[in-house]
Amino acid sequence: MSDSEPEEFEIHKEINKLNEDAFRKLIVNFFKRQRIHAVETHGSDERGVDIEARIDQDIFNRTCVVFIQVKAGNVGMTEWHEKICGQLTSLFYRQPIDSTINPATSRRILFITTGRILNKVNDEIKDWNSRVPIPIESFDGQDFAHLLSVNNHTAEEVRNLLAEPTLKPAAPPETGNLRNPVSDQREERRLHLHRIGQHKDSKDA
Repeated sequence: MSDSEPEEFEIHKEINKLNEDAFRKLIVNFFKRQRIHAVETHGSDERGVDIEARIDQDIFNRTCVVFIQVKAGNVGMTEWHEKICGQLTSLFYRQPIDSTINPATSRRILFITTGRILNKVNDEIKDWNSRVPIPIESFDGQDFAHLLSVNNHTAEEVRNLLAEPTLKPAAPPETGNLRNPVSDQREERRLHLHRIGQHKDSKDA
């Protein structure tokens, strides 16, 4: 057993305690620690995406968008077919929430769970990946614990990550609060001419 394995075991124990809400928060804050922009998109017209991350500089000096689907617990065939498979399929054509990102930007699709991905599901993912335009990259709880460990996080750090605030997509401004610059300029000019007219009338009087 390597020195890192006992720590990975402790990290995985902490991860296994988390529900989906807490696990999403942990993942977003892990990305933040790596200086990667990530936002939780669950519930905001998510269309299968729980987290969207943007890697601004990959090995080819290009931007990459990462769409992440998150689940808590073990994943078996029933949940894979009834809840997960269809959501992941929609990500092949999903546009980034960040409107500044070119829709043609390279993308990756990740599926992450706190528990185990059962062998039959892994076989399905491998078969699926041989036929789809973008492969699904899967991480079970042990894989994610290893990822945290190799990035120098401990079980205690997992608790600290959960205490940090996470980023949410910025809410669009309400229509009633939007201002039209052209209309504003016209209104200012109208008031200016009105004041000039009042000043002239007072002089004539």
